[in-house]
Amino acid sequence: MTAPARPDRRCRHCAAATGLRLLPPGPLTLIPTWECVDGCPPPVLDLDALDAMAAAATDGPWTAHDDGLVWADRIGDPVSGSVLPEDAALIAAARNALPALVAEVRKLRAKLAAATPQVLTAEPGPEVTTVWDCDGDKWTRHPDGGWRCRPLYDLWSWEDLADLAPITATPPVADR
Repeated sequence: MTAPARPDRRCRHCAAATGLRLLPPGPLTLIPTWECVDGCPPPVLDLDALDAMAAAATDGPWTAHDDGLVWADRIGDPVSGSVLPEDAALIAAARNALPALVAEVRKLRAKLAAATPQVLTAEPGPEVTTVWDCDGDKWTRHPDGGWRCRPLYDLWSWEDLADLAPITATPPVADR
């Protein structure tokens, strides 16, 4: 069941105001949260924006002091007003960790992209001579046109092979 739209109810992921369901309070908070019934994905981190914010901010390292101020490694005023010491510790730790976290996310995204086979939606050019179907079967381009799974099997057209979608240009992970 979805709740009626109200301005004070927003999805915690995408800020939608309609089609929401109430989530039970978490173990650390008694504040109710809302999310889309259709399970919208959380927003993707904008790593370039985070890099730009880090570059524009005062250089690190930042340190938290017991008085609730966060100081940069420079002469002058603190980089934050007085906050709870725990919050100051988080602000300083987040600023100091941000460049490494952004680099780690970029590295993991690149690994994921390399490990995720590209699904072919149209017949590839002649430079691609081997493809794999949804069952992991290897298909080879025949010099006379068409695709063959095994040496003595019939030739298949790309349109027929596409019925075994998804077709990828990289072997299944177990074959790599």
